[in-house]
Amino acid sequence: MWIGVVLAGALGAAARLEDPLTVQVGNGSITLAVASAGAFRVSVSMEGSSTSAPAGVNPMIATQASVPPATPTTGPGGFTGIKTSFGSVLVNRATGIVKLLDATGTVLTTTSPLVQGYATAAGLAEPGTAGGNCSIAPASRSDCGMPIGKNQQSCEAGGCCWAPVNPNPGNAPWCFHPSGPPGPPPPPPPPPGPPGPCIGKAYPGVDVTSGDHIASEPTGLLPSQTACCAACDSAPECQSWVWATAGHESNGLNCWLLTGVTSTKSIPDGSRVFGVTRGPTPPLPPPPPPQLAATFSASATAKYYGAGASKSTSTTLSMTASNPHVANTEFFTPHYWSTDGYSILTASSMRHMDGDIQAYPATWAASSGSVSWTVQGTQTDFYFMPAKTNGEGVSALWDLIGRPAVPPRYAFGFLACRWGWKDRQYIHDTLTQFRTGNFPIDAWISDFGWFTSTPDYTLPPAGIPTYTDFGYNPTTFPAPVDQLTEYHTDLHMRFGGIRKPRLGNSNALIYAHSMNWTVQTTGGGNGGTRNLNYSIPALRTWYANQSKGYLSDGVDFWWNDEGETYYFAFYYWNAAQVEGLTNFDSKKRFWSINRCYTPGMSRQGAVIWTGDIGVDWNSLEQQPGTMLNWGLAGVGFVTCDTGGFSGGDDTALLLVRWYQFAVFMSIMRVHSTLADTPHFPFLYDLSAANAMRNALNLRYQLVPYHYSLAHAAYKPGGLPIMRPLFWDYSDDPQVAEMTSQWFDGEHLMPAPVLNQDNSTNVYLPKGTWYEFNSTTTHVGPTNLSLSDVPLESTPVYVRPGGIITLGPVIQYTGQMPGGPLQVQVYGGADGTFTLVEDDGETYGYKAGTTRETTFTWTDATKTMAWAVTGEYAGADVYLQADVVYFAANGSQTQSGKLGAAGSVVFK
Repeated sequence: MWIGVVLAGALGAAARLEDPLTVQVGNGSITLAVASAGAFRVSVSMEGSSTSAPAGVNPMIATQASVPPATPTTGPGGFTGIKTSFGSVLVNRATGIVKLLDATGTVLTTTSPLVQGYATAAGLAEPGTAGGNCSIAPASRSDCGMPIGKNQQSCEAGGCCWAPVNPNPGNAPWCFHPSGPPGPPPPPPPPPGPPGPCIGKAYPGVDVTSGDHIASEPTGLLPSQTACCAACDSAPECQSWVWATAGHESNGLNCWLLTGVTSTKSIPDGSRVFGVTRGPTPPLPPPPPPQLAATFSASATAKYYGAGASKSTSTTLSMTASNPHVANTEFFTPHYWSTDGYSILTASSMRHMDGDIQAYPATWAASSGSVSWTVQGTQTDFYFMPAKTNGEGVSALWDLIGRPAVPPRYAFGFLACRWGWKDRQYIHDTLTQFRTGNFPIDAWISDFGWFTSTPDYTLPPAGIPTYTDFGYNPTTFPAPVDQLTEYHTDLHMRFGGIRKPRLGNSNALIYAHSMNWTVQTTGGGNGGTRNLNYSIPALRTWYANQSKGYLSDGVDFWWNDEGETYYFAFYYWNAAQVEGLTNFDSKKRFWSINRCYTPGMSRQGAVIWTGDIGVDWNSLEQQPGTMLNWGLAGVGFVTCDTGGFSGGDDTALLLVRWYQFAVFMSIMRVHSTLADTPHFPFLYDLSAANAMRNALNLRYQLVPYHYSLAHAAYKPGGLPIMRPLFWDYSDDPQVAEMTSQWFDGEHLMPAPVLNQDNSTNVYLPKGTWYEFNSTTTHVGPTNLSLSDVPLESTPVYVRPGGIITLGPVIQYTGQMPGGPLQVQVYGGADGTFTLVEDDGETYGYKAGTTRETTFTWTDATKTMAWAVTGEYAGADVYLQADVVYFAANGSQTQSGKLGAAGSVVFK
């Protein structure tokens, strides 16, 4: 069941699936369908549900305009299925076993019997009838008959036993009488005479929340649930009992005898069984949801990537399990890519875990030779994606959940954030210091202080009448329209404001409660029942309308904080904001910064930041791996609180090194808490400020490079901007788990200093490596032990064939082009790179309103040629290219005009 928040249907329709194949297996069914350009859907349902369509309209899955055609296929041993250009999926009609094959016909994984997995997972460790013998031999069993024998719930409600698989025809489940064929019912024991047989009813997965223990309660372990029930039956004062299943004993006890029980609760893992021997049955929680247990075959050496990361897992890349959930500084998803050659994303008919609204009900764990999935819900959709490489797996995942929308171009510059913008004058003076000090910047972001005079952390559940949810703080924004105009026009800065997922105004809360728009639990984060349930379409429309004044005043984007209120809250919250911006200006690109991620958010334009991290070297060391792991899980763009958030003031050295790392994140942003010195360069000593300015200058030179990579990620076959080294060096064990170095694009490899002693160890895999912007080369595999790295230096390396496009140093992206484009090429191998230019603001790129210049380096002839496609011709396009050729024996520069095909040849 869903606890605390009832989720309405997702925004938009589900993926269109053509010609699905449905097979009845036992008392369930399995459907095979093509789900996207590279994914199959294998849907498994128990009796009474349908698999002809996905399990509900899941927000993870993107609408598909079309899917590849499929043809029927068969396999030996009774398998039937569908075949496409990217592989095949087959099901055994008798057993429900499923096989995934790649395009060559190689089996990638084989599942356990899937429909039987529902029956096994729903089966009880102890008999449903507390006193009966459900372990009798099949030959002695007597059928309970219909209709109570139709399914497990009705079977056990009728006092019978349920066996998921029996040696009867077809291995169908069996509902049979306990203790053999029924005889005449025994007469009820005459109270208060001698105790009679244990006749109580058991409720698996239920525990008590009130009641009194009786004096004669057992003081040690009992051998069975039946013995616990019998102990209660033997004690006249005992009305009910609780039994702990094996492995879940407490303080040496596994049986508790009770009286006066008035309330109960659900135990999702089934580790408690509640029984009533005499007296009234108290109100019971709803029964736990059905659960599928499935096992997939795997090679003994298989490794798994791409389910997310926390701080504790951020310095490695592979993983062995995922319990999907959302939380500050971490998330995990129901996904992985296996080195056996496939990816999988699993969806449930439920939107969150029974009893835990911040968790998703599809978990997996790997061991040598297998992967085990456990999924709650009446239907499970396994999305299988044949993928030989991890890069192919991420791209196939994006085809399924939606490729990452390209943020506006200014987002690839620098964003300055802090908690504690004091007042209007302070804001003006601080932003002016960026401009007068020549520290490039494109946007500033405010915490609470822009819309309210006080945070809402201490508000009562009912809120207060003076709190402003959709207004301005008169201290920081006394004249919002005039101020936002000034920031845009005079300072050339965009503005983003923090948003919280809840309400603080008591009148707004009265209305929201009356509409059933709030999360009805306190277990979903700050604000408790003040949090809004954005899965409700009417609420999203109301929220969009409340926010439209901000958009017309000039607010540019949103920073969404503390939205881990339920698993898909951030997705639906962004959907409300997308609706608002679409209503205001349908051409303007939506983008937002969010503290957590669930699959599908990147297609909305959501950027994810790594949460409220510490101000320390350990936190800096964790950021590259977090960025990489989250990218492998499907996040399109990752940023962080550069300099850290909590833990006191930064040292100048720590902040400089953090800036140098953040240059090579897809989005670069600083943030700091209320009491700390903001992480703005001009607040630190001159040498540190100069080093941070140098980092920002490089960041802005890289804008055309990073922006083009973002466009490449959006296109079919595109890859994340930041990529782990093992993608290209899978046979090199030294990079298998490496997170301190990565590829920015295909050839550029940052290896920033992450240690406070100004030293770092850089590993260069096999081949030749250039130092960035230099003719100095190294030959790998080799280790470079760098000590006393100068404050202004960041170790960065480039592979031969690398083409890096660099713009001139500018102060904000609105100054582009700012002069000629420098096109660096590093000799020793052929290479190619496509520069993408557009208006940087609208969705025109989705309709092809771009200019693409593809640079091609032919190393044998030392020729750089370029070809141009697309009609975009704005004032911000580059008109000239200065091509710089780096070789071990020196560098050369030649220039050429852009806008049409051209070439230059080096000697």
